[in-house]
Amino acid sequence: MKSPIPVKKVRKKRGKVEELTKRQIECLRMIKVFMKVRGFTPSLQEIADSMGLKSRANILRIVGELKRKGKLTMKPYLARTIKLRNE
Repeated sequence: MKSPIPVKKVRKKRGKVEELTKRQIECLRMIKVFMKVRGFTPSLQEIADSMGLKSRANILRIVGELKRKGKLTMKPYLARTIKLRNE
């Protein structure tokens, strides 16, 4: 028998853990090594060159995903502003 009062269905938010892709892991490692050796963060072009990619757009996509996943921060429209988050 159906209930005369409509029931509102509520979805609970679940703590979804997102895994990193091979490219994202490679990008994070490159940034860590670059910062350790040179003392400042790499530019998008330097990341692209070290990963063997020709386009900065690909790196911007990868860095954007890492930013969304909370692995790093970056100020828009400014060079060399990548900062790694320690988790």
